[in-house]
Amino acid sequence: MSVGVTGPPLVAAGTAHIDLLVVLPLNGRYGIAVPESEDVELRDAMNDRLIEVISTEEYALFTNGSPRIVEIQGTRDQRVRALEIAASNLC
Repeated sequence: MSVGVTGPPLVAAGTAHIDLLVVLPLNGRYGIAVPESEDVELRDAMNDRLIEVISTEEYALFTNGSPRIVEIQGTRDQRVRALEIAASNLC
């Protein structure tokens, strides 16, 4: 990688070294505590943008099928179990 590479090309190069990308939606459901100081509108906007970036090829970050992307939701126990299953499927 050359010095001075920034933005999407740099991120795309970095994602080549990731096996599993776990996305935990920032929607405040399922008992995920949100502190009083949290900017709810910003949190919602960031969640929407994150989901958009990983689910479209706007920046061509995941064009080679890597990393495997898993969106995990549910209660804490459900999320842990989903993560265990996703990680075990990497082998």
